[in-house]
Amino acid sequence: MDPIITLIVIAIIAVAAYSLIKHYSKEKTKDAVVEVAKPSPTQDLLALNLVIRKAAIGTTLTVRCESIIDKLIILFPKIEKHECASGEFAWTVNRIASEYLPNKCIMPFIKLDTSARDGALDEFVNNIQTLEQELLDIEALLSKHDKKEFDNKSLFLKAKFNAEGKA
Repeated sequence: MDPIITLIVIAIIAVAAYSLIKHYSKEKTKDAVVEVAKPSPTQDLLALNLVIRKAAIGTTLTVRCESIIDKLIILFPKIEKHECASGEFAWTVNRIASEYLPNKCIMPFIKLDTSARDGALDEFVNNIQTLEQELLDIEALLSKHDKKEFDNKSLFLKAKFNAEGKA
């Protein structure tokens, strides 16, 4: 066989092998990326709980914040299993846990220096009280099976907790 033809055949085989290897390695990479799970709201809430404890905001406030976190952790599976709870209702409760509670309620208060916290304490306590009441209402709603009431509550919560970060 002519050496040029041999080189061409070897080059074609090498290109084909390279293409196959590259193709299959991309599929494995995509599968590996899919398998990586995002942190759950529960994990985020547990991390927030640690932040609260480290911030030393006082025993009473810490206990109240932890109580809200505990209630949310208990509510997640109940909401997912409930036949009347729409996806929007679950999404809204998840947003309370993932956005409102940490980013609009707790973290802004924790980031304040000690003297500034005194001035913001009333608003913080009011926000905590509002969350506590809403979680009680959600628990009561889960004991009912009224789809319309779930939809109304979902719209209410969405409007209430997405407005300017205040409850």
